[in-house]
Amino acid sequence: MRILSFNLKGDTAFFRTNSVNDADITYSYGHIHKVALLGMLGAILGLQGHNIAYMLYEDKYKYPEFYKVLKDIKIAIKPNAKKGSFTRKKQNMTNGCGCIKKGDTLMYTEQWLYKVNWDIFIDLDSIDKEISKILEDYILNSKAVYMPYLGKTNHPAVITNAKVVMGENQNEREINIDSLFLLEDKSIKINNTINPFDMNNMNRYEYRELLPLAYTENICIYKKSVFTLTNKTCYLDKNIKNVVKIDKMNVYMF
Repeated sequence: MRILSFNLKGDTAFFRTNSVNDADITYSYGHIHKVALLGMLGAILGLQGHNIAYMLYEDKYKYPEFYKVLKDIKIAIKPNAKKGSFTRKKQNMTNGCGCIKKGDTLMYTEQWLYKVNWDIFIDLDSIDKEISKILEDYILNSKAVYMPYLGKTNHPAVITNAKVVMGENQNEREINIDSLFLLEDKSIKINNTINPFDMNNMNRYEYRELLPLAYTENICIYKKSVFTLTNKTCYLDKNIKNVVKIDKMNVYMF
């Protein structure tokens, strides 16, 4: 299979969750998720987002154009972070545009991710051939209709090291998976056995987070699933097709 791969990074990122605590801090998901990535790819291709779709369709609005076009695409996300987690810091924000009340300034706090870095893999065979061709051209040649960003417009995205590589289904049964993968996937079993005499146990980790996977059918509400990232050995079912071998890496396509 033909895989479009690239490195995605930025100084900061903010992927808004619906969680707010007593101090009115709005939190960010710990990683870019599939819907956010589709939105970024849609911006690069010039596809319509939420705002335009609302204005055009009003009560008949279901999905933004980018989601309709790209929702079936298969991707993999490989975080380049220590034990799967980026640094998070609070950022105090002010908005003095007067939209809330004339003369007032809105003050709020967001939780930002810092020095984010992911490797992204896209199965070019999983989408329409014409869209696949355009996406490949735009990413490889650093073209975009709209500037890509990481969650909000004040978090510009940097895309580097873009290339097309060949991937193949992983046939080995005992491997390490280098990307995020769905914890609910019963064809993958994590080896949690601990050897008390193995000093490498100190370096083992398993990162888990509830991340958006898609939109609920006909309405823009996130459908979420638990994703995990681990350096523990994983056992694969013989019929698994989601794990793809690319060079020396094993990534989970979803």
